[in-house]
This record gives sequence, C-alpha cells and structure tokens, in this order.
Amino acid sequence: MASSARKVIDSIIAFIEVKTEQIKLKIIAALAKLLSGVLSAAILAVLAFFFLFFLSFAFAEMINARLSSDYLGFLIIAGAYLIIIMIILALLKS
Repeated sequence: MASSARKVIDSIIAFIEVKTEQIKLKIIAALAKLLSGVLSAAILAVLAFFFLFFLSFAFAEMINARLSSDYLGFLIIAGAYLIIIMIILALLKS
C-alpha cells in the first residue's frame, strides 16, 4: 500500500516537473519569436532611415545644382521635413 502511494506521489512530482519544463519552453519560444520580430523591425527601420537619408541628400544636391547654390537645396529639404513633422504632430494632438 505504501509503495503504490509512493509511486503515485512520484508520478505526480514527475508530471509537475514536466509541466514546469514545458511552460518554460513555451515562454522561451514566445520570447524568441517576439525578439526576432523586434530585431527584424529594427533592422528594417535602420535600412529605411539610410534610404531616406541618402535619397534626401540626392534631392538636396539636385536642387542645389538647379539653383546654382551650395546650401539652398539642403534648406529646402530640411524645411520640407519640418513641415512634415509639424503635420504629424498636429495630427497626433487631435
């Protein structure tokens, strides 16, 4: 009688250990999936930033060439970004 009760208790303890390990693995899998998504988004954001940076630089140089200026193209592009930022801030406030 005591040995069968001990077997049941050992089985319950083993079950709890397996379930605990299973929960740990599920948490690790969820965190890995989340972190891979965040890392992918961060890499995409950095690439988008560089694309926009170099595209803006190219447009500024093109405007400089058309206006025969060394700096007006950069000021125009900076002004365009300032207007975009102001519009976004106004939309966020409303």
